[in-house]
Formats: sequence, structure tokens, C-alpha cells
Amino acid sequence: LAASTGTGKSAMLQSLQRRATVPTVFFSVEMSRTQLVDRLISAAAHMDSRKLTRGDLDYEERRKVNEAIDRFEQSEMQVVDNSSLTTATIESILRIARVRFGIRVVYVDYLGLLRDREGESKYVQMSNLSHELARIAKATGVCLVAASQVNRKADRKSGEPPHMEEMRDSGVLEEDAAVVLTIGRAEGSSEAKLFVRKNRHGLAGFPIPLTFDAVHTEFLELSEVRR
Repeated sequence: LAASTGTGKSAMLQSLQRRATVPTVFFSVEMSRTQLVDRLISAAAHMDSRKLTRGDLDYEERRKVNEAIDRFEQSEMQVVDNSSLTTATIESILRIARVRFGIRVVYVDYLGLLRDREGESKYVQMSNLSHELARIAKATGVCLVAASQVNRKADRKSGEPPHMEEMRDSGVLEEDAAVVLTIGRAEGSSEAKLFVRKNRHGLAGFPIPLTFDAVHTEFLELSEVRR
């Protein structure tokens, strides 16, 4: 899943996790577990994330938030934050979580922040990360969705989803990935597109129109937009 800085990679991964119908785990390097869970609660409760952070809620809002918290605690969503995350750590945690929770889908946010072999060139590092994550997915039998940043040269003003070659050190990522999705959203706009650039198992080359809900920090299909 590739996108420019500030387009909403984390929000897209969380939107996918919230809609999953199987056990999932979200690995984050940059954001804390508290921040990620607050986003999930905000979206589930249809609550302004800023009000939730401040705790500035009336009785009815608190009721909705408490219900959303209960649903989260009873859900099959796991969230792991680790600022020193490596592929070895992901595999270790995942093997335990696979047995304990039956994890089927893994989200990694994001590739460029993983700490594997930091002394090597960025291309070699990205190649190793890509190969390792592909190996882990196959070895554990999960679907693994990893976010990746596109090159700075990618045009964000147009709001068009970036092409595969605009992903940083894209060659190996294109080769290892079964599916490549890119997000397009102009800065400050709620209109977004999720473009299927590659699909080893089906159709590709088409956009999916979406709306970005900044209040709840989530992406919605047009049919889900609340009037």
C-alpha cells in the first residue's frame, strides 16, 4: 500500500483493519498503541477524534464511546507498537499471536521505519525487508499488508494515485507483492482514490473512489458516507 507523506497510509491500514472479518494484528513503529486505539474508537463511535482526545464529552457521547470500547475489547483486532520494530520481532510476535488469537491478516506501518540492517544502503535494506516480509507471510499463512512511502517527486497536488515506479526502491517491492495499491488524495481534500496497480490473482488497473473523513481519521467508500 503506497502513498505520499500525509496522504493517509496509517488511516487506510486502520480502515482496512476495522472492516476485516477475521482476526488481525496491526504493527506500528511511528504511532503509539493509545493513538491507534483512539482512532479505532473514534471511527466506531462516529466521534470527533479531537473531542475524544480531550475527553470533552457529554453523557450521550460517553455512552457511545464506552460501547465502542466494549466492541473493540471483544473484537479480534490486536495492536502492537514498537519503535524498534524489525522483521524478526514481527515474526516472533506473529507466531505466538497466530496460535493464541488465530491471526489471519497483518498490517505493517510502515516499511521505511523498520530497523533491519540499518547500516546497509536503502535499496539493499528495502530488498531485504521485502523478501523477509514475503517469507514471513508464506511461512505463517497470513495475508500481510505493508505500507510504503512514494518518492518525493510524486505529484500530490493532482490527487492522482502514484504509479508503482514512484514507490521508494520500488523494483523489489513490485516483484514480491501479490497486490500493489496506491492512494491518491490532494492535500486538504476529502476526495480520494485507491488504485489497484497490480493484482496477481485478479483484475488490476482501476481506481476505487473513496472519501477521507478527517474528523474520524478514516477512509470510507462512497456508499458509507454519512449524510
